[in-house]
Amino acid sequence: MTGRLSRYPRTAIILLAMAVLIMVVLLFLDRGDLTSATLVLVAFACFVSGLFIFAFRREDRVGQEIAAALSSPYTRNMSRVLADLGVSGPARFIPVSGEEFPAPVMQYNPVAGYRPVDLTDDASFQTAQESPGVLSIPSGIPLFELLQEDRSLFLPSNVPGILQAAREVHEDLLEIADRVIVASGTEEIVVTFENFRLITACRKVASPRDCIVAPCPVCSITAVLLAAGLQAPCTITLTEVRGRDLVLHLEATQFMDVLDDLERVKGRIGGSVDLEERLQTDVREFL
Repeated sequence: MTGRLSRYPRTAIILLAMAVLIMVVLLFLDRGDLTSATLVLVAFACFVSGLFIFAFRREDRVGQEIAAALSSPYTRNMSRVLADLGVSGPARFIPVSGEEFPAPVMQYNPVAGYRPVDLTDDASFQTAQESPGVLSIPSGIPLFELLQEDRSLFLPSNVPGILQAAREVHEDLLEIADRVIVASGTEEIVVTFENFRLITACRKVASPRDCIVAPCPVCSITAVLLAAGLQAPCTITLTEVRGRDLVLHLEATQFMDVLDDLERVKGRIGGSVDLEERLQTDVREFL
């Protein structure tokens, strides 16, 4: 917001001020002639005109088509760069702590199969990890920080609370869909954006895999909210465009890294089918 008033509010204020000034002058003159009656009508016309200008002024909003066009280049460019680097793994949103990281949640794209990583520095190319990859700032972080600063965004630490918060952010704060449905299953979290207002950007993406490797700000902030609230890694596994609806499939669990690294654990303890079954049961109970 700037300190200046735009043309329309300034005109409305002038008209309202004229109406008040005319009525004050007539009150002090106390004349009951035809001229006074005419000035009363002029004051009424100025007052009504000022109200109309205020009520029907153009809002300072960016059009849906323009906003969609602004969000699509990131996904296409980032996925292209990662492909040229040989990085094919989907984006994994990992909550981090410490001043060395520029964001509370970082995006990690593994070269191929993912293995648990220990993020200790803000290096873009994580070559010392068991699962090498590229570390970057999620595209949804600017929106996430804006909501925290301007809207005092609070994230619960429990699953039902964070799912409700994700729905309210998209539906009430960002207003990017008529209705947002967030459902939690045994293995994934599904977010449905009904009548998604930026759907044209989704249709311009060359491959659905681009949305998984380099999610746009809307998909990214969804994963960021889950990762930051649950303090657990989160991954977008699938995006679907159904007419004017967008459907996101996500996985977020504190036991995901344990399951991903299960083979190495079983090798150390001699292998245990019971261990694998117990871990999978714990994950289902957690979700």
